[in-house]
Amino acid sequence: WFNPDRPMMFISASGTEETSASGTSFLNRTEAGLVEKAVTKLLRAGEGVLPSSIGVITPYEGQRVYIQQ
Repeated sequence: WFNPDRPMMFISASGTEETSASGTSFLNRTEAGLVEKAVTKLLRAGEGVLPSSIGVITPYEGQRVYIQQ
């Protein structure tokens, strides 16, 4: 699923959005779990993928905070 010639991927996930702890943003635990699994796979692949070369894009501040935790 990872192609070094095209270092990006899109993961389609469905889940339930909920209000984040801040009360002003959203998060989706299903999406966050899939992101965690994908990042873990990349880091364990042993193909020289550095944590600093991985970026996760989300439109929600609450989702970002949840993923970082």
